[in-house]
Amino acid sequence: MHYFPLLPLPQNLSFLYRLGVLLSLLLEGHFGATRAQGEETCRQNTDCDKAEYCQKSRGDCNGEGRCQERPVLCGAELGPVCGCDRHAYGNLCFAASAGINVAHEGSCEAKPSKSP
Repeated sequence: MHYFPLLPLPQNLSFLYRLGVLLSLLLEGHFGATRAQGEETCRQNTDCDKAEYCQKSRGDCNGEGRCQERPVLCGAELGPVCGCDRHAYGNLCFAASAGINVAHEGSCEAKPSKSP
């Protein structure tokens, strides 16, 4: 996001500022920093930006996912899940904010039962 000053800048500084904005826009496009969230496929968190994680389908710990923003605030409602790191989290949001995908609902000791 670019911030533009509310007050007029001195003429020479204004030119330099505009030049800097133009260069930053060109460089963002060149290095891919302007990709839309969820557009890039990934296999691990290091494939994504720092504030994102590689979100995968529930239970697909080793599969391919999409880079999604990590939640910053999570509700306190409990819905325990077992993360792909084999640690328990209070709910889906807590796991996502830690950058962890969900292996299954419930505690990590109890595997979900499969219906025939």
